[in-house]
Amino acid sequence: MKHLITLLFLISTSIAYSQTEVSVVAQNLLQPVGIDQGPEGTILIAEAGTGQDDGGVTAIHPLLGQVRVLTGMPSYFDTTTQEVVGPYRVQMLEGTLAAVFMSEVPGPLGSSVLIYDASTLLLGGGPLGPEDALHQIKVGEFVRSQGYEESNPFSLVHDGCDMYIVDAAANAIIKRDGLSGIMSIFATFDPVPNTAPFGPPMTDPVPTRIVQDTAGFLVSSLTGFPFNDGASNIYRIDMEGNVSIADSGYTLVTDMAMHPAGDGCYALQFANFRMDSLPPFANGSALITHTNAQGLRDTVVSGFGASPGFIVNGDGSFYVTNIFAGTASLVKPTSTGLLYPDHDNIESIKVFPNPAREGINIQYDLPVSGESHVEIFNVLGQSIYRQELGFQTAGQQNIKLDIPGIKGVGQMYYLMLRSGDTWYKSSFTSY
Repeated sequence: MKHLITLLFLISTSIAYSQTEVSVVAQNLLQPVGIDQGPEGTILIAEAGTGQDDGGVTAIHPLLGQVRVLTGMPSYFDTTTQEVVGPYRVQMLEGTLAAVFMSEVPGPLGSSVLIYDASTLLLGGGPLGPEDALHQIKVGEFVRSQGYEESNPFSLVHDGCDMYIVDAAANAIIKRDGLSGIMSIFATFDPVPNTAPFGPPMTDPVPTRIVQDTAGFLVSSLTGFPFNDGASNIYRIDMEGNVSIADSGYTLVTDMAMHPAGDGCYALQFANFRMDSLPPFANGSALITHTNAQGLRDTVVSGFGASPGFIVNGDGSFYVTNIFAGTASLVKPTSTGLLYPDHDNIESIKVFPNPAREGINIQYDLPVSGESHVEIFNVLGQSIYRQELGFQTAGQQNIKLDIPGIKGVGQMYYLMLRSGDTWYKSSFTSY
């Protein structure tokens, strides 16, 4: 009865997000990875291809629909890693140029960034090819000259003059001086401990997306095999190249974006790796999280993918790629009817790891001492867990909760905690 009263109280107030609505906007793509907003309302999608030199870029045009605008790009099947490598990302620069990131394909275009005129790419009267690039930045040539064995440029920040290029294979950030074109190693990332009972003792951090904020840069990371859950970090790099961990507990982050209103950042977690799954990256296990300016993280949408690339829309929706399905989709959070109390004292609570299995840790600041309790609901509004926390003194609280009711992959759960007149809310997903 107590749980029912709590649920009725929740339903009588304000709304929360939960399940995900997915609408396909482009299909028959050849292993799509990166996606970006193009000029004139277009969306650009990089396709790695099938290993038959059929990589390229597809545009979703508001009038023309789905159009291949860049074709004939190198695409190669790597027998060592059993994956196709080709154009991994397309990224707009200053609104007029489009950067296409070539992974480590054989030949002169491998491990480089090709720069195209964006308007020509879209309105050139037909698809362009490798020979139409305005410029080639030979990242791999420089990286190997510094003693690195591999190079895979994956994203960049262009501050109007200099470029800061992520090399996912070298585990480094390359700075390219805008005036001279000279490149240098700007920052490097340390190996990550492997907590799995198999595999090497340390694994590569594999930096992926770099974005810029007022304090320098944030860089997401994928991590190498065995792709441990919760092993990926988001790193902070200052303007001197010093690296620190800004946030942790992520899984296979392949893309990131700053919040449009400046409230922290979004991170795309590609999928969960499962040895007993085929493909080994579980279908429907991608998720997008938002970490706000105060450092509190929530899962925004889940239950889609595997998705290596995304972009953020101003209305709270996202466009995402699905590398195995060969699609790009519009993803929207949808309401479930699980509601939050309409009260002035609603605070955020940090939940980690997220996604979780069997248990979570919660961290929150208690303004005044008092009796506290926590309750967790599934997407149907059913209480699956409740615990009386007893009398807590004011200050920071750190509590571990063992929750056997967490089941499935990509399921959304809602956490509500009350202490006196203060309510705390958050959400998390399972894996």
